[in-house]
Amino acid sequence: MLRCSTDLRLLNAILISTSLAFLSACSDDNPAKTDTQSKTPSTQRDAKDSDDDSSDKPKDFASITKSLAALQAIGAQSGEAVELLAAAIEISPKQAAEWAATLPPGLNKDACLEIVFNNWAQNAPKDAAQFAKTHLKGVDYRLALASVVEGAASASPETAIALLASENEPLLRSVLIDSLVSGAMDDNSEFLAEWAAALPPGNDRDKAISSLVEEWSTRRPVECEKWLTRTLTPEEKNEQAVILITNWASLNPRAARAWVDAQTNPELKENASIALVESWAFVDPASAFQWATGLQDPVLKKSALETVSAAWIVNDTAGAVEWASKLPDTSLQQTALQAAFERLAEESPAALEYWIQQHPGHPALIFAQTAFAEQ
Repeated sequence: MLRCSTDLRLLNAILISTSLAFLSACSDDNPAKTDTQSKTPSTQRDAKDSDDDSSDKPKDFASITKSLAALQAIGAQSGEAVELLAAAIEISPKQAAEWAATLPPGLNKDACLEIVFNNWAQNAPKDAAQFAKTHLKGVDYRLALASVVEGAASASPETAIALLASENEPLLRSVLIDSLVSGAMDDNSEFLAEWAAALPPGNDRDKAISSLVEEWSTRRPVECEKWLTRTLTPEEKNEQAVILITNWASLNPRAARAWVDAQTNPELKENASIALVESWAFVDPASAFQWATGLQDPVLKKSALETVSAAWIVNDTAGAVEWASKLPDTSLQQTALQAAFERLAEESPAALEYWIQQHPGHPALIFAQTAFAEQ
């Protein structure tokens, strides 16, 4: 995956909110800033300058990037480096991109490329995209272009779509669609919904819909569900219900459960039920377990109990084992315990070994020992 990591997204959030008190000049790369400054009365500028203690602040791009280079030993992800990079981008995004391109491969370079191109694209997306195409190759190019599309989408999703249209390589298009949706979702969810629904059948439509549902359901699951039910084909709805319910259950498991209970399509109901209990188990495992035990379909009930037990045991081994051990149906009890300990063996062998040592003679010990021996 070329999508930016959570840490990098946090960096970008820091960057956007960073005060650009460093700035005292503006290059031709940012005409919007020049126009703004030209409209500021000189008395106001003089008053502002007189209030700033700028004696220790860099005055030009060269001194900023020199400071950034010195900070590489600390890491481009440090707060001070992010502030300096913000000032460099404001003065000259092109020079900032040239500087970032010279960094050695690694997380520092990835972080700088993402920040530079995302923010450059918010003001001049075509310039940022053209620079990436003519100056970068391989992973650097893909990361930069994805950042350009995300930054452009936050300001103008139409522009981001135009950038997407210029790329034909399927895997890169998939990455760019993710970036487009991520960048535009907060302020343009309805536009994205109309765009995705209008796409013809194929890889782009499938990717756009799944990316949209993933982002939308983590923010406003009720709106997402209404669009999904109203717009998608039955086959698409079945596929996307898992994503919807997984995220919805982590926010409001009872509302997600009510939606699942109301479904009449057997395949959709089964898939959504498993997604529900797996996500619900991390929020309220006891309630998820209780709901699973009340399912009427024996096959679905068995699968749901296995799922909730396996998800629960990783976070609360003792609680999961206690609940599973109390199941009145011996067959379901054994199935749930086996699935739970197998999951624990996969996720945390040390935790499983500790539980075995602390519970000699426990009725569920045989399942724990078997899972430990088979890891």
